Amino acid sequence: MGVIVMEPLRGGSLVTKIPKPVEKIYNRAKIHRTPADWALRFVLDNPAVTLVLSGMNEDEHIKENLETCSDSNISSLTEEENKILSDVRDKFNELQQVPCTGCAYCLPCPMGIDIPAAFKNLNDYHMFSKTGARFHHISFLGMGYEDRKPHFTSSCIECGLCEKKCPQFIPIREKFKLVQRDLEGPLVKSLSAIGRLVTGGKKR
Repeated sequence: MGVIVMEPLRGGSLVTKIPKPVEKIYNRAKIHRTPADWALRFVLDNPAVTLVLSGMNEDEHIKENLETCSDSNISSLTEEENKILSDVRDKFNELQQVPCTGCAYCLPCPMGIDIPAAFKNLNDYHMFSKTGARFHHISFLGMGYEDRKPHFTSSCIECGLCEKKCPQFIPIREKFKLVQRDLEGPLVKSLSAIGRLVTGGKKR
């Protein structure tokens, strides 16, 4: 039976911005590789994999993927390299709160909640900057540029439509509680209200 791997870079979340603790692990390697190179080699190293589908938005992505594929073989990773990838996986799992790829299949939400943005902000809160994550949460969920109303995850009506469409089988409603705990406290909601008054609901 053939095995096809989709989203080997998890929608780019494994390569676009790397947490400092993960960078330190990659830096242990004797050969410098980009995160995309590491991720593709991990998949291509598996003898069970028949085909890898990797999204590419720029010519440079195509060039890098071609170079990686031409230089990779089944079971070619060394014991040291496999240990590095194992440690990277564990660190990502430790830091990342929700395994969301940002595919947006869960949308539209009947309450107007930008679910991928909410989960990205939550992950950024734990992996990068707490202040930056709060700012983006206010900007994307709290400003109400279309209707001058906030669309925080706390407005969820528990309909469950998003969970039925999620290809990652994420318990979205349960994960919303983490978003509310970390990103939707009184300060964020107050700043959002002030922002709506200042902007008058104007689009960004």
